Parts: sequence; structure tokens; C-alpha cells
Amino acid sequence: MPKFDGSKIRLDNPSASDTNEDEVAAPARPEKRRKKRKGRKTDLFIQREKAGKIGAFKWNDRRAVHLLSTIHKGEIVETGKIHHRTKKPILKPDVVVDYTQNMRLVDKSDCQLSSVECLRKSVKWYHKFFFHLIDVSMLNAYNIWLIRKDIDPTKKPKLREFIYNVAYQLLEKYGQPTTNIKGRRHNPLPDRIIEGYSRHYPIHTEMVNGQRQRKECYVCNHTTKRPKKRTRVNIICNECKIGLCVGDCFRGYHTLKNF
Repeated sequence: MPKFDGSKIRLDNPSASDTNEDEVAAPARPEKRRKKRKGRKTDLFIQREKAGKIGAFKWNDRRAVHLLSTIHKGEIVETGKIHHRTKKPILKPDVVVDYTQNMRLVDKSDCQLSSVECLRKSVKWYHKFFFHLIDVSMLNAYNIWLIRKDIDPTKKPKLREFIYNVAYQLLEKYGQPTTNIKGRRHNPLPDRIIEGYSRHYPIHTEMVNGQRQRKECYVCNHTTKRPKKRTRVNIICNECKIGLCVGDCFRGYHTLKNF
């Protein structure tokens, strides 16, 4: 087992040519300093660190590549490819080789999510992380749904349609109706007016000892546009759970802010 104690492994540049020891070396000439071009390969080396079961690897190719793994040792292995100039086998760390061979599904999932991702601009890193988790969860749910339903691949719905259907079903069950008014509302309307008759309708009160319970009409007792009076009724709103006279009181309570 190799020790992950910050060790470095340096390899010879595969493009360097071999020299003959019998040849007489030419007198050394002062070398001109060359500017390091961006993207140019340097001498290959890998640096390894380990904390618990997680190994951290830094590999220099055209630039520094950082990787984390729990199953790799950071050993240098052959990739199965030959350098087109030196005709020598190309060497890379085992973690890089495995990543290159198995990253296709990662690219495919990123491609599928690119057109439907819910990512929004934010200076908080955990916001982006949270939105990405939602996207990945929707993609996993879509794939599981296709497997369980055994849908014909030629007739399967697109990921976008699946996400829209899930969003609509969640809104139908947990959503609250809103108005189309744009901008900030200085005097917001109560829910009893916004929701209207779509969710509010009159029902009878419960039976107690063979008689229906009677409640005071809320509009008659709190009105500001006509004389107040105490009216007891056996009709209530199914959502507001308050007594209301059938007719003007019920309609005014759910359509007027000041009744």
C-alpha cells in the first residue's frame, strides 16, 4: 500500500528523446529563457494526500488537475494509447484513467439537465448546490419512472414534460391562488377575496343533539356600511369556518375588503 504523505512522483517527458552515453557532449550554450506558454505540457508528476478513506490527487498535465477518490491509490498506469511522436505508451494516474472511461453518463446527465435546470444566479454557494440537487433528483425520478412504467422508448415523454407535470401536481395540492397584479402591493387583499368562490362555499353547521349549531353572522356583527345587528345562522363558510347569512353577507365577505 502506498503512503499518502504528500509524496510526489515525477515522470520523464514522453516527448524527450534518448541520448547515447558514448557520444561526446557538445559544449553547453547559454539557454535563452522561454516564456511558458499557456496550455503547454510540463513534466508529468502526481502529488498524493490522504485523510481517512478519501485520497486527494493533484496531477499536472496541461494544467493542474485535482481529484478526490476513495478507491484509487494514485498509481501511474498505461492508458493503452501510444504517443504519436515518441511512440511510447502514454502514462496517467489510475484515477484519471477511470474518470475518463466512466464520465460519459455524467456528461449525458449534464446535457439532459442543461435545458431544464432551475439554477438561478446567487452569490451564496449553497443556493446553487441546493438547486442542482433538485435538478438531479428530478432526473433520477424521471429515469425511475420510465423503468417502472416500462414505457416504449419511442413514445416516452421528454424530461421537460415530466418536470412540468410534477410541478403542476404539486401546485394543485399545495399551491395557493395568486393574482396577476405585478409589482409591490401596498394594500394586499385578504385570502378570502383572492381565492373567491373557487374554494369558499356555504355549508351547514354540525348537528348536536338533533339540532344544528347556530353561529352569529360575522358580516352583520362587524359591518361598517350599515347598522350592526346580531343574526344567528346555521350556515358557515367551509374554509373560513365563520357564520354568514346566505346571500349578501356571504357574497360581500368574499368580494369586498370593507363590507
